Amino acid sequence: MNRGPREPPGRARCWQRTLRSDDLDPDDDIPFSIERIHRLYDFLEPGDEIADTDGRTWHFQGPWDWHSFDQSGPHYPVWPLTLLTRQGHPDDLAAETVRRATANGSHQQQIELWTKLTQAQPAPTG
Repeated sequence: MNRGPREPPGRARCWQRTLRSDDLDPDDDIPFSIERIHRLYDFLEPGDEIADTDGRTWHFQGPWDWHSFDQSGPHYPVWPLTLLTRQGHPDDLAAETVRRATANGSHQQQIELWTKLTQAQPAPTG
């Protein structure tokens, strides 16, 4: 596979193209860097338990992996959110972070921002 001319370490060019899983070989001595553009729900951690403004409780596993305790729709919580537990215990500092982060906005706005920044679309579910 041709990735373009080799550059000395520290002077690598920024190639703008879609990467495939086999494009990066950490053992080939070609320098590369990966920059996280945006992480959805960066104020939550997998396993967090959340209450939403409609009074429903949720288990967060990731931006596309929400599980309501009542197992009914809709399939995403309604903001603002309240952190109930982190790692199985109350966490006042993390709860305040979640409260501030979700005081405005919605799940849909998070998805739209991610879509805009990454120029990608979430995979269909179901």
